[in-house]
Amino acid sequence: MAALNSEAVLTSTLEPESVASELAASVLFAAFAALALLALALDALAALSAALVRLALLLFALSLLLLSLAELLLP
Repeated sequence: MAALNSEAVLTSTLEPESVASELAASVLFAAFAALALLALALDALAALSAALVRLALLLFALSLLLLSLAELLLP
């Protein structure tokens, strides 16, 4: 049985159509993987942007609070 398998491997040839098809499938897979990584990076960037907006709003609210306290305490 092993002799038949090794003989089949030795006598088989790769057809250009199958090689091109495998290459196209590999390229498409790599492109989709790159798009998935890009989507993850954009999602992380959006999360970072949202966190920065929240931080800016928090700092603005704190500055308004400090301003109102300063107006109350200073004559």
